[in-house]
This record gives sequence, structure tokens and C-alpha cells, in this order.
Amino acid sequence: METQSNSIKRSFIDLPKELFEMLTSVGPYLHHDTLLLHKVCRVLRGYFLSALKSVNSGDGSPNLEAGFGLIRTPRLHLKEARLNIEEALGSCLLPSLQLIPANPTVGQEIWAVLSLLPCEARYRLYGEWEKDDECSPMVLSAKQTSKLDTKRILKQLAKENLKQLGRMVSKLAHANPMTVLRTIVHQIEAYRDMIAPLVDAFKYLTQSIKKGMDYA
Repeated sequence: METQSNSIKRSFIDLPKELFEMLTSVGPYLHHDTLLLHKVCRVLRGYFLSALKSVNSGDGSPNLEAGFGLIRTPRLHLKEARLNIEEALGSCLLPSLQLIPANPTVGQEIWAVLSLLPCEARYRLYGEWEKDDECSPMVLSAKQTSKLDTKRILKQLAKENLKQLGRMVSKLAHANPMTVLRTIVHQIEAYRDMIAPLVDAFKYLTQSIKKGMDYA
């Protein structure tokens, strides 16, 4: 009976703090192994969903932390899980995405984790993502390259080449959505006649990138 009781109390998935410490240490270098990046995203999503489920179950009963005999309520565990997820996204997953060219599946996996967070948390991460002074040199270089490439493509955008160049913009946005979208917004503010062709080009963007447009 005691074993059964303990298994019930351990109703959420728990991850060791060493995992999040490793993700922080690895940072953007996780882009070298996209398969591992996919797996990390799915593990983090399952971890956060289990914390949400334990809260939404409504019993509010404390849970026994495996291996330590410590008691945590579901809400306390959810708060801790959210902080861990935000740290992993800000220090590792989002910077890694910026170094992976034209890989929409990676962007979708990261969005699957990011979309679980409240709107204000996502916007805060978007803001930190845009800060150039906190980037590693290689991430900063990737952002600047995307910005220049976006401007070059937008200068050539016309009805005749809309489909081709629209897809090119979409490919750039997979890796650096905030940089590309911010550049597009600035170009629209300067050249109002670009609005119509850019609206048509946006149909090639994925749903995760379109969500970032609300912030940009």
C-alpha cells in the first residue's frame, strides 16, 4: 500500500536540475545536433504538460519528490517548471534556432514548448531574444546576416517574383523570426507601397512565425 501511495503522489514528471544546468552551459551550441534538439524540446514539453495536468486535476494534494522525501504542491512544481522552461528557452533553445538555417521542423518543436507559456512570458522571451548586447558573437553574426539578407530580398520584391522571394523570406524567418519580422516592419514603415506584396508573401510563413508578428 505504501508503494502504491507513493506512486500516486509522484504524479508529475520531474527532471533533474543538472539537465537545465547543462542546457544553460551548452547554450547555442546545441544547434550542432538537431536530433538532440528535437528530443530536448519534446522532453521539456512533456515535463511542463505534466506539471499543468497535476494542477488542473484539482485535488491540490502534495506530491512526494522522488528520491528525496520532499513534499511539493502541484502549484509549486508548476512554478518551478515554468522557470526552468523559460531558462532553457532563453539560454539554449532560441539561440540555437538562430544558427540552424531553414529548418521549419526545429522551429515548430521549439514553438510547441514556447506556446505553453503565458503571453507575457513569451513576450519577455521575445524581448530578450532581440537584445544584441547579450548575444554570443556567432549568434549576433547570424542575426546581422539575416537582417542584411532580408533587406536585400525586400528590395527585389515585386508581383512578378513574389512567390520565389516570399519563400526566401520565409526560409530566413525560420531561423531568425524576430530579426526578419522586425526588419520587415521597419521597411513597411519606410515604404508604404510594400504592404500589399508583403501581405501576399506572409502566406509562406509558418504559424509559429506568424505568432511572433504580434510582438514585432
